[in-house]
Amino acid sequence: MSETAEWAAEVFNDALRTEGLPKRTWYTAGETARILGLSVTSIKNMCAAWEPEGTPGRDRGGLESYKTPGPGGHWRINRIAIIDWLRSNHTYERAGE
Repeated sequence: MSETAEWAAEVFNDALRTEGLPKRTWYTAGETARILGLSVTSIKNMCAAWEPEGTPGRDRGGLESYKTPGPGGHWRINRIAIIDWLRSNHTYERAGE
């Protein structure tokens, strides 16, 4: 594991402890906002901006996610995607820290 990957995993785990969230595979947009210290609107915009790797002109600020089926679907963000986002944005600092 690279130094940046270790840092990202540590930041993620610290945020879980700070926010009192359990470690699991999927998180809601609200939980992800709490983990990253961002607004729910920002997280939803990042989810909507996500494009698969290899997409020409890919937005690296996107957050890999999916929407639950049905009307008014809800965003679900994978734990690994959050950690990968932290690694890609290694200058990131949570609000208030």
